[in-house]
Amino acid sequence: MKQLIKRTLPRKARDQLPIWSEFTQLSTKYNSVNLCHGTPALDPPSFLIDNLDRACREGFNQYTLFSGHPLFREKLSEFFSPIFSQGKNNQNLNPNTEILVTNGASEALFCAIHHLVEKGDEVIMFEPYYTSYVSHVEFGGAQIKTAPFYLKDGKWEYDFEALERQITPKTKALMITNPHNPTSKVFTYEELLRLTDIVEKHPQLVVVSDDVYYFLPYDNRKYHLFANIRENYKRTITIFSAGKMMNCTGWKVGWAIGPDDLIKNTCLVHEASVFNNNVPGQIAIAKSLDQTLKPYQGHANYYQYVQKTFQEARDNAINLLKMSNTVKFKPTQCESGYFMAVDISENEHLIPDKYKQLGNYENDPNTIVIQRQFKDRVHLDYAFCRWLAVEKGISLMPLSSFCLEESKFKLENFIRLAICKTPQTFTDPNLVKRFSSI
Repeated sequence: MKQLIKRTLPRKARDQLPIWSEFTQLSTKYNSVNLCHGTPALDPPSFLIDNLDRACREGFNQYTLFSGHPLFREKLSEFFSPIFSQGKNNQNLNPNTEILVTNGASEALFCAIHHLVEKGDEVIMFEPYYTSYVSHVEFGGAQIKTAPFYLKDGKWEYDFEALERQITPKTKALMITNPHNPTSKVFTYEELLRLTDIVEKHPQLVVVSDDVYYFLPYDNRKYHLFANIRENYKRTITIFSAGKMMNCTGWKVGWAIGPDDLIKNTCLVHEASVFNNNVPGQIAIAKSLDQTLKPYQGHANYYQYVQKTFQEARDNAINLLKMSNTVKFKPTQCESGYFMAVDISENEHLIPDKYKQLGNYENDPNTIVIQRQFKDRVHLDYAFCRWLAVEKGISLMPLSSFCLEESKFKLENFIRLAICKTPQTFTDPNLVKRFSSI
């Protein structure tokens, strides 16, 4: 009998798997305060919960059209048409052909990439990137190419020249994240113009724009939509998330907006993968969108309430980092979203050697923690985060986990800290004590 040949995951996708599990497991095992993950501390607004209850009781519990419930797509058109007005020349979004409802933003990204690429194609993105992009691209058979961010005077900047050098006739898609995860950077209008100039030179290039944090810029910063610039709408799929907008990430409701030809093909992949998703959630969100724009808990609207809450949490987190007596944390400018990148480059001498060495860094030969394995050396940010999680009761995320292992652009001197918490999280006496002790 011939031996069964087993298919393995693409290499980069396979290497990404332990990232989340390692630090979640360390946090649980060592009772560390988990500041790794983007689980918002705010509950969904009460009106959203009420609308979900009503949707279930009114019978919205069965399959709907695979492109999304018509009532939801109509409401999305009404809500987002003003946002896309410049790119659409003041024409409303067609709810039947320009909007696709998906199983969260992640599935929208997956479907968009899978209809755009095949084996031998290339997808380019800035690095660091949201880790799921790697899996989406490699499962589609395409090759990943990257261009770097770099830090200038504490602010993140794009290397547009490096991006342009990487584009070839095989490059079929450009993935951008605006605002960005993990750095929190918001594209300026001038930066989007520069990006548009590059994209317009390559007629084969489609832009997949991940804009799930569009509603969450801090310090009165202005968000600009790539699809609104010049003729970009015709070649852009823009992706949003109800989970991010309304703090209901477990509902997994997202959507893609774009020209009918791109949405049609994205929809075909969606139908073949998940077919349908969370119908009562779609109805509840549809009925809640208008309510998010009304005054909420002393703020102009629900989004301003979330902005101010997380912005205050960010400021408290920065103050908390200053309380460390020995460890030097240098926060980078946090402009939006759920996370803040922090420079930890001056702390290598503080880390015990066992965290810098290959192999099991725990004093537990029977550990069940899934540890990422390195070929020749352990990255500084990994050693730092492992040390804090195991010995200091603080769990953070190494930023190099958002970079390709072999990349020359890899950032190893930064960690990512989740700020999507209540402001009180970062003034909690227990957490203050832990940071003050390091």
